[in-house]
Amino acid sequence: MYKPCVAILKAGGFDKAFLYERSHVGHLASTYQYLDNWGCDEETKIAGLMHSVIDPKSGYDNEILDLSTMDETVVPKRAKALIIGYYCLERSEAGYPVEAGEFAYDGRRISLSQEDIRSIADIAVADRIDQVDWCWEKHDIAPTADVMVFLESSKHWAALASGPANSAFETTLSSVRETA
Repeated sequence: MYKPCVAILKAGGFDKAFLYERSHVGHLASTYQYLDNWGCDEETKIAGLMHSVIDPKSGYDNEILDLSTMDETVVPKRAKALIIGYYCLERSEAGYPVEAGEFAYDGRRISLSQEDIRSIADIAVADRIDQVDWCWEKHDIAPTADVMVFLESSKHWAALASGPANSAFETTLSSVRETA
């Protein structure tokens, strides 16, 4: 499913939208790779690969995509639900407590299982670790103090994440603390 999803992203211009000298596809592919390394299921990895495609505030200058038009053999129903859940739970203006696992999107009520919440938390952790890796470790774009604030504000995601994701988050946080 990875290659067909990347094709969807490229058709949507995600390979031409850049932030900090990296394409949106580059960030999304890296998020997928973290999830793959942690042994996440295929639907979680696909949701990670597509996690910001419906977010108009992603920071990248590209159009958002319509999940309803995507073939479910490429982007399965659960992956779509995880993408929507990630978006709704990630944006603070949505006002939904992560642990509740219920929210409204596009006039529909959506409920998530504890497994789905853990998958969304894994995606959030992979997203943050990738941003820290790219912006702080590789390119020294972000000051250490800003990275610490970013990671500290993400601890709720790490607490809900699977063991491998939580461990990777703690390792990243420790690495940043050591240089602060």
